[in-house]
Amino acid sequence: MRSSQFRRGFSVVELLIVMSLLVALMVGVFINGSRGIQQAGTRSLADIAAATFREARQRAITEGHPVAVMLPTDGGSRPHSQGYGIIEGDVPVITSVGNFAGEYPNACLAVGLTNANAVIDRPQLALASESFDFAAWAIASGHSEDYLFCFLPDGSLVTNDLPLFDGSYQVLVSSGLRYSGASAPEGIGWGLTPSYFQLTEGASPRRLVLSPLGEVSSTGIETEIAKAERLDFQAAPAPLPPLPNSTSGSSPDLFSIEVFPKPDPDVIPPGVEALVDVKEHLSLRVVARDSDPERRLHCRWESDRGGPFSRPDEHPMEWEQDADGPGVGAWVSRVEWRPPPGTEKDEIFELTAHVSDSDGGSDSAKVGALSGAAGATGRVQTIENSKIIFSSDRNGRPGVYSMLSDGSSVTFLTEGRN
Repeated sequence: MRSSQFRRGFSVVELLIVMSLLVALMVGVFINGSRGIQQAGTRSLADIAAATFREARQRAITEGHPVAVMLPTDGGSRPHSQGYGIIEGDVPVITSVGNFAGEYPNACLAVGLTNANAVIDRPQLALASESFDFAAWAIASGHSEDYLFCFLPDGSLVTNDLPLFDGSYQVLVSSGLRYSGASAPEGIGWGLTPSYFQLTEGASPRRLVLSPLGEVSSTGIETEIAKAERLDFQAAPAPLPPLPNSTSGSSPDLFSIEVFPKPDPDVIPPGVEALVDVKEHLSLRVVARDSDPERRLHCRWESDRGGPFSRPDEHPMEWEQDADGPGVGAWVSRVEWRPPPGTEKDEIFELTAHVSDSDGGSDSAKVGALSGAAGATGRVQTIENSKIIFSSDRNGRPGVYSMLSDGSSVTFLTEGRN
């Protein structure tokens, strides 16, 4: 006799339990995925902001005048913004405005107190810059109430009495922000007294660390502020200065590509446009114009042999008032590129930039294209940097300096030639 087997179906209670578990699993995946995207956003923005500060420093060294990264505060009413202004010159003028709200709508840059170890300390300026009256310069800029990170021609950094933490300035990068008012830390500054805030909570926070010597790095946040999974802005970020009026050009025209550090013509090999240490980065600045002043351009980079870009995908360019010279505006993009891991000395990479508009127009150029010059090779050669000590009158008085063999990291050492 054949035996019969009966299979019992799921009860309603069991089905409800299984469905609840599936819903909980899906919610967890969504939350973790959103958190990952959020963390990637603040990390990417921190890299872009770090590149902006480094380029400002390099420009101050190269041009021989102060260059400041200004983070707006709306008259000192809030500590956070979604962009920056570049102020430069012996007579300070805003030359560019960067806005990252489109790419990172929930992220911001903020300056404030995050622990009890903050102080104000007016730095001792190097001999080459000791006559510089930073307080007068900041007031003349019209932005002494905003947060000013001003790089000097010797590469050092001064601020308008912003707080120091363990000897360095900090900029918080966060998705959303909570804060409250705070008193000024102890110490002696320039007497500019910007508004101070206590930064209390952020989501996926990162921080930029800037030393008075001008070094810039990006790190995570440990315990200085409370961390939220998701967070909105307590108040809208401070508005940016208005964009200057643009001028017409071709549609579009990739006008020039500059590299920082600028190559020394005495050491660069023939047919090579730039040198980069195998463990360092190359800053790239693209300048483009368009016939429609209201149409924003986008930029994309590629390397024939790899290596990461700080902005790996197509990204919007920013308008700069004096990009092509005093009063001649253009669209600008800034990225950093590093050789891939395992790169050795004397390897060659070819870097190309592509610019496009919303109507499908495009233009391309290789690294080395400057002011419409043809024949740029786009070739970047890797090196292993060594330090050079030399004497110079570059600041109007004899002094001893050091720099790396690619011409970067020029540092004032001492007065005199010996």
